[in-house]
Amino acid sequence: MAILNRLLRLLELLEHISDFTEFLLTSTGLAVVICLVSYQALMLAGCDAASAAVLASVVALALQSAYNQPDD
Repeated sequence: MAILNRLLRLLELLEHISDFTEFLLTSTGLAVVICLVSYQALMLAGCDAASAAVLASVVALALQSAYNQPDD
């Protein structure tokens, strides 16, 4: 019974990972990933935390708006 319980927990974990991966592949998820990667790159480049956070947010919002531009 304990083995089945652990198997069930593993399957639930895989389902949550699948849902999270599906979210990351949406445009909002991509913006979040870009923001986090930009933040880390700016911190490694020597920016302070506040400036890196603001700049990473601006980069992510700019790319998000460029990606979601309506077609004319």
